[in-house]
Amino acid sequence: MNATSRRLSAGTTTLMLLLAGLFGPSALVSSAAASARGHHAHHAKARPARAKSKGARPVEGSLDYELSPASSSLPATQTITLFLPGGVRVAGASMPKCNPQALEKSGPAACPKGSSIGTGSSTGWTLGQLWPLTLSLYNGPSGSLLSYVTATSPVKIETVVEGHITSPGSPYGEEVANTIPQGLLEPLPGDTAQLVNLHVHVTAKSGWLRSTNCAPHALAVNFKFSYTNGQTLAVGGKLNCV
Repeated sequence: MNATSRRLSAGTTTLMLLLAGLFGPSALVSSAAASARGHHAHHAKARPARAKSKGARPVEGSLDYELSPASSSLPATQTITLFLPGGVRVAGASMPKCNPQALEKSGPAACPKGSSIGTGSSTGWTLGQLWPLTLSLYNGPSGSLLSYVTATSPVKIETVVEGHITSPGSPYGEEVANTIPQGLLEPLPGDTAQLVNLHVHVTAKSGWLRSTNCAPHALAVNFKFSYTNGQTLAVGGKLNCV
């Protein structure tokens, strides 16, 4: 493993998924961080509540990803892909949809009521300093994920990251692939930006993610970060219903 690989695998990642139809966000009791050796173990346990109705349940999910230390020598993050377990699906096709071009041009005011599905924040590293970013998440065409990313300093930006839904097959149900636009990869000509951390929260209230059951075994959830130098970093999580 080279020095860059060691730095990539030394991040801290915590993944939490709560089947909100069965138990609430307050039921999360534990999580595990990634070790410096690159072994990623994540566990979330929750107490099931009494189900009020049958059918698919809303899913609430959060991703907290830390990559340190911040350095311009690290490769830029090109794609972030979420692999959903079987039984968990994106239900955005039946929800109000935000147009990505309208969102890019006019901001959140262009999105219809009910299309907001979550929030987030991120920090980049550019021009030798930290670059705080704010994320607003919306349901897009065909149930896609739209992340409206804004920042004011050291570089002002307002851009949309589109996450496209595909079905990769067993053992996953669906995948959400987010390609980072050039404006985030290179905010100024000749100056690339590196991802330092990422915090995303998808609300159960929106109903964008749903699960048909709370399986007795742990549900495997996986993220893959792909970098501009061809490297990839896989991080995973598990959800246990007890």
